Amino acid sequence: MRRRIILMGGKTHVISLPLKWIKKYEIKKGQELELEEKENSILVSTESKPRLKEISLNLTNTDTGTIIKSIVTCYQRGYNSLKITFDKTTINHKTKKEENTQRIIENTCSQLIGFEITDQNENTIQIKDITSNSINEFKNILRRTFLMLNTFGQESHNFLKNGETEENLHEKHINIRKYTNYCQRFLNIFGFEDKTLQYTEILFNIEEISRTYRFITKNQPKLKKESLQLLKRTIELQDEFYKLFYKFNTTKSSELIKRRLELFQDINTFTQKAKKDDIIFMQRLPNILNALLSLTETTISINFEC
Repeated sequence: MRRRIILMGGKTHVISLPLKWIKKYEIKKGQELELEEKENSILVSTESKPRLKEISLNLTNTDTGTIIKSIVTCYQRGYNSLKITFDKTTINHKTKKEENTQRIIENTCSQLIGFEITDQNENTIQIKDITSNSINEFKNILRRTFLMLNTFGQESHNFLKNGETEENLHEKHINIRKYTNYCQRFLNIFGFEDKTLQYTEILFNIEEISRTYRFITKNQPKLKKESLQLLKRTIELQDEFYKLFYKFNTTKSSELIKRRLELFQDINTFTQKAKKDDIIFMQRLPNILNALLSLTETTISINFEC
């Protein structure tokens, strides 16, 4: 996007702001905006919040998957108010059974931070956002998501090593998705300086790692100690990335990339002599390592300075 400088009164240089941004934040004549100089850039910001977005969804004659995905998509895209029309029951194609639609909607909202049902009757439900959506709230939840992902990795290792209960692992995965959904919603509403795309990539890779942990713990394979050790090293590398993200250092990022490559090589070496369960398991670890590489490269981009 480019704008031409206009000279007014022989001294004042003026530039127009994008109409889409003006309408989104309802900027009025005489309103003050915040300007922040960053070398050859100027960041223009406002304390105004975007206009509330409302939408009505007709989810009759649909299945459970469509209902869940529709609500989550509206949440991520930043809608503040949803009115949903639905049938009493809906088909779950996985189980091939009819399920109570209202219960499906209630369970979906329970996994979306701030989305609360404010009104309902036999075939309609009103959902509204009750959060403040502040930048500090976003930062706190993002950090909490990283910490939960690290715990998820450690508990996955303990489960595969010691056969501890698996019930809590599914809940961990659901909560991580709950927090990444909130963060994605915040980015779609407010953005994050000039780094919205990078933070979106961060969230995508967090979910990818979480999905992989959930997959490798759904069944409890009998793994050799070499497999468990490689998983432990992967989790330790993930923890090192967390430290890098919040205290960036180019030397540490280079070391992390080097250790990832060494771990990849050790996985390939072990896979050549491993048995079936271990081979299947080893095919999943690269998903985490590839996500960690993407997270590291994105963090370099976030902290890049000319």
